[in-house]
Amino acid sequence: MYKKLGGHLMKNKKILIFLTATNIMFLTLSCPPAKISDGIIIIPLIESTSPEIGESKYPINKIDIVFKEPMDIISVEKNVQFILGIDQEVIFTFNWEQNNKALTLFPGEPLEHNKNYRILIDRAAKTKDGVSFEKDFLLYFNTYKDISDYEFPYTEYKYPYGIKSISNDHHFYNDFLGAPCGEYDLWKEKYVIKDSASGYLRVKIPEEDPPNCTCSYGIGFGMLLAVYMDDPELINGLWNYAKKYFNGNGLMHNVIGSDGNVTVSGSNTYADIDMAAALIFSVKKWGGLYESDALDYINNILHHEIDAVTLTPKASDEWLFKEYPVVVTSVLKPAYMKIFADFTGNDIWRYIADKCYDILQAAANDVTGLFPDWCGIDGTPGGNPHYPSDYNFDQENFNYEASASLYNISLDYFWFGEPRAQAYYEKITNFFDIQRDPQGNLKIWNGYTLDGNEAGWYADCWSTGSAGVAAMAANNLELAEDALEFLKYFKPIYFYEDTSLILSILTITDNYPNLYSYCSYPIPTPAPTPVVECTLRPISTCPPPTPVPPACPVENLVTGGCFDSGDVKDDWTLTTFEADSSFSTVYDKCMNIEIIIPGDEYWNVQVIQWGIHMEKDASYTLSFDAKSNSCTRRITINIGEGVPPYGSYSGEYHVDIECNWQHFEFAFSPDLPDNPNARFEINLGKHEGDVYIDNIVLLQNN
Repeated sequence: MYKKLGGHLMKNKKILIFLTATNIMFLTLSCPPAKISDGIIIIPLIESTSPEIGESKYPINKIDIVFKEPMDIISVEKNVQFILGIDQEVIFTFNWEQNNKALTLFPGEPLEHNKNYRILIDRAAKTKDGVSFEKDFLLYFNTYKDISDYEFPYTEYKYPYGIKSISNDHHFYNDFLGAPCGEYDLWKEKYVIKDSASGYLRVKIPEEDPPNCTCSYGIGFGMLLAVYMDDPELINGLWNYAKKYFNGNGLMHNVIGSDGNVTVSGSNTYADIDMAAALIFSVKKWGGLYESDALDYINNILHHEIDAVTLTPKASDEWLFKEYPVVVTSVLKPAYMKIFADFTGNDIWRYIADKCYDILQAAANDVTGLFPDWCGIDGTPGGNPHYPSDYNFDQENFNYEASASLYNISLDYFWFGEPRAQAYYEKITNFFDIQRDPQGNLKIWNGYTLDGNEAGWYADCWSTGSAGVAAMAANNLELAEDALEFLKYFKPIYFYEDTSLILSILTITDNYPNLYSYCSYPIPTPAPTPVVECTLRPISTCPPPTPVPPACPVENLVTGGCFDSGDVKDDWTLTTFEADSSFSTVYDKCMNIEIIIPGDEYWNVQVIQWGIHMEKDASYTLSFDAKSNSCTRRITINIGEGVPPYGSYSGEYHVDIECNWQHFEFAFSPDLPDNPNARFEINLGKHEGDVYIDNIVLLQNN
């Protein structure tokens, strides 16, 4: 393998080449500084570390770093950082040996299980002879358990829900996909190239327009295959190529020509969700190298590819959803969205996942279960005014986009046991099960009208593979077995076919686990040092609570606002950002929020309810009761949009609460457009302690 240098080598410069598992890095060194000993240049670099870069093991009691030559103790110790997660510092001590060449770091407390850690040595560190580093050194590792079991093939894994692997010959299919010159190697040889890749790797798609271009969906597919087939070099090359072609919203452009120029601007939501999921899985497999990239990319998807009012996934960041409120069904990926919610700590993704099912259930044919490639948010087939008239398939039919959604929704049942997915698949797999030739062989076409008439060209592995995966979710063993047999002998020609062949066989043979929970546990955002602005006193010193009204008005627009019955978590969501809190319903039927680490802003701790119906220019009255177990503290109340620009329907109310119950009441009239899914939020950050809230009533006045 080789990497072509961009630019040229400079005269009178020293070049260092570093080889790692995923990168080849070229560093230009000025001359001097460098120590010359018997004509040999000695550069003050790291000789070895334990744990190694990217290693995953537990427990870890110390970190050993061996330098190539004696180091200046003061300059090194001033420039070492030990970090947990994103920015939480770890307390540690130094121990030097071997004439100041061997450094051991001893954490003040045992390193936590299932966490990401980083040790950064700044380039200002020097050798004993005063030679500085030329580049910061980063050692990243994690304390997940040994991930050797989390490599392909995933022999110990079975899906928690649905039919377990229906393959009677795991060895055959594992070799079919993963052996040298197996389907994965052939896929890379056919589609992964370095030409016009800006020094990285790209996926070429010969049949696309223009020929041999790179589409963002190809990058997404490639990154998912790379993480499941244990190929960090490929995921690194593809992701860095994608970043070269970010648009102004921080999302990859749709199509890049073979000459390296953008030919179709704007993003592709389908591809971006795949890329974000692959980044999360890579963090879980190999450590936190792309953790911040994953968080940023998911945030960009939320801000630019999700409609702020309806929480509907748009086709791209350039889609004019208000003018054309239609959906390409391939973006309905609820399983990945639920993982986004856990990874980011933002429960809005769960509401977006719910929206996927709302659209699917509205669009699916009552008899066949088939749904269209494009539909309105009310399920009406078609509606995309930009669909080319000469496109191969009708947007109102079940074709490639819908097949992709069929595959992705299956994952929501395998991984999470989503009952809506299983109920739906029982209907659609009954339709697929009767698609056979006169000899009884499975023959699922690559296109159907929604009432079940053939509308495609031929039976292919994309539609058949998706049907086989869906059959596992629907417990239809015969259909799943027949689909796998079809895939075994299918000879793919096009990129979609080659890719879907691998993805479908991976999934049907239990080789597509949820790597987010399979490899480790969620990585919570580390909390900052608490900001305490008042002195707490025990709640027992407060006078008894003032009696509260017994029931909520039936016209209340807030669900569960009086906490008369049920679990508070049924209607409300607690979200924290760089903070730590818990909440519950207490004995006197009010909501209790315990703020443990409050963060620096009010919005660092939020209690949220979605689905509040707001009408422009209507008149509303909001009332509630609140108290605290501390001295006077402030909370804020707001009813607004849940995504940028975060417009407010009510205006933000700052309320100072005390130890006794107090009643608050406000009137407002929104000047924003109607919204059936506004967000009621209670912001409780900046102060620790307990807050009690009851009788939240929102009424629309006559």
